[in-house]
Amino acid sequence: MSTIPVSLTQEQFEQYIRPCLSVAKRGYECRIPLYKIFNYILYRLHTGCQWERLPIDNKRSRKKTKRGPKRLFSPQIYKLRFSCERTFAWIDNFRALLVRFDRKAAHFMGAHFIVYALINLRHLLAEEKSQ
Repeated sequence: MSTIPVSLTQEQFEQYIRPCLSVAKRGYECRIPLYKIFNYILYRLHTGCQWERLPIDNKRSRKKTKRGPKRLFSPQIYKLRFSCERTFAWIDNFRALLVRFDRKAAHFMGAHFIVYALINLRHLLAEEKSQ
């Protein structure tokens, strides 16, 4: 069984995530590609770091980039969990969901939906690698 993806390549994003997103017909167009923004959201959910501490590309000539805490994952502990506890273990990998800091319930539930989608996405990526 593969691990939960915390970053996707542009090809994986275009194949699995992009078809599920709605695209605006007019308005502001972001200079950062959507797959990078999605990877920043995954990083934030996985590490639990603050939005201001995301390791976004250094465009302002700063001497040092601001980084959050390092990722923690133990594959040995993960494999020993029972099937009913695995769901909670998968959610525990996303520190932003352990303690609810979101003020709006819709944002909190949206983060849960993204995490559940990632749990299912790892099966698709594992099948792709095995073929």
